[in-house]
Amino acid sequence: MTLNQHFNDFLKDSNNNEHTAMSKMADYVFKNYCLQAGDTPYWFTEIEFYYYSPEHPDPFCKRNPHRAQDTKSPGVASDKLFFHYSGVDISFDSDEADKMKRQYGGILIRGIQNPNEKDAVSGPLKVLCHLLNKTQQTKEGRLTLQLAPSPFTDTYKSIPRYGLSAPAGDEAKQKYIAKPYRFHLSRATGVKQAKTGKK
Repeated sequence: MTLNQHFNDFLKDSNNNEHTAMSKMADYVFKNYCLQAGDTPYWFTEIEFYYYSPEHPDPFCKRNPHRAQDTKSPGVASDKLFFHYSGVDISFDSDEADKMKRQYGGILIRGIQNPNEKDAVSGPLKVLCHLLNKTQQTKEGRLTLQLAPSPFTDTYKSIPRYGLSAPAGDEAKQKYIAKPYRFHLSRATGVKQAKTGKK
């Protein structure tokens, strides 16, 4: 079952409340997934959701043109890692060909930790660099998303996403800028506070 399918189930169970569905999705990802960098697993400590659907037209959720080469392709398959200038996402695009029903999105990885390493890694670019460096140090040289029970049992909370801006008069962005679509475990370090005021 893909992350997109899980999210749709959570959305249905939440009476189409996106934040509730994201909270359930965050809990599921925190508890069940890790990034395997060579032979070293890293579990998530902070993640940030970007999700678009006809009912939830989040203007901050952008699809890179390289993710969809034609109008029939929804982009990167669900559960794949997508590398970009800001870090690395876990994609959960749908396989729906109908544009009116299509969903797409990603989970930006903002924090990771291996229980055998002293410090957590915080910040999407630091996460990306750390994972790539760790991957290059191993023989296999692979970075993959894996199902693996987390050793962490922390509670988590949701807060607004970081690094976004909404100019005055941009009603679409004003509507979504303060949405608490970022989730972090209590152990997470370096969690930055978002500025959600008008510019």
